[in-house]
Amino acid sequence: MFNLANMLLVAAISLSGLAVAFPIGIGLALVIGVVWNYSLNPQGNPFLLFGGAALVVVAIIVDAIAYRTHAATLKKAPPPEPAPAKQSRHGYSSSHRHPSRPPASRMSAATKGIIISLLSGVLMGSFYPLVQIARAGENGVQPYADALLFSIGVFLSTFLFNFFFMLMPVEGDSVSVLRYFKGTGKQHLLGIAGGLIWCTGTITNFVASSAPPNVQVGPAVSYAMGQGATMVSALWGLLVWREFAGAKPRVRLLLILMLVLFGVGLTLVAIAPLYAQK
Repeated sequence: MFNLANMLLVAAISLSGLAVAFPIGIGLALVIGVVWNYSLNPQGNPFLLFGGAALVVVAIIVDAIAYRTHAATLKKAPPPEPAPAKQSRHGYSSSHRHPSRPPASRMSAATKGIIISLLSGVLMGSFYPLVQIARAGENGVQPYADALLFSIGVFLSTFLFNFFFMLMPVEGDSVSVLRYFKGTGKQHLLGIAGGLIWCTGTITNFVASSAPPNVQVGPAVSYAMGQGATMVSALWGLLVWREFAGAKPRVRLLLILMLVLFGVGLTLVAIAPLYAQK
């Protein structure tokens, strides 16, 4: 479930960028995960917990409005002159596109990117409660064994999901499995490094959510705090990739509001264990 959600998230990123796909997809996952995990193991102050989740929902809506507004503005503007095609190191042609102005034929990607982000969020928010259910009872799976089984599930399902998305991609033409081997060594190592970083964070999250009761913050809070990566990804998309370059003041204001709402929401979730009702 997580693996399919993650692949859909990557697809959404290719359509709408980091600054849109992550806040919408992972934000929705945070809300679903918090509610479901709290129902399984109610820990922390519910008012702070659900209040923070509500702010995240508002942040998702604001982010979607900002993206649709920016896309509509670009659609009205005359398209830039395309750069001449050039031969890449892999043998196929490519041309440079302005990151904030996709061609008119791809403007439907705004809606498609949001829909795929939402679908990814539903799946992403549903996997963590299943992990918690696997730990229930005296013979429940412990965190490290849980991470091992989880990783096996990701590894095995990758072959099925990758094959499907190569034949029926959300964007562009289908590709051959052999295209994978045309990637550079650096690209492959970066992908493996990303997997190592993610797995390290996931193991620490599993361990934190199963700590002794007297120091445990609970699975709902543990999961929600782990979604702080959304802020990092959104800032990366805005500041590094400049996905909203040339945006009008109204769009910029909406993006700032989205970041503030998301940050305050995560803060309320983070402090929920400190004010738990007795």
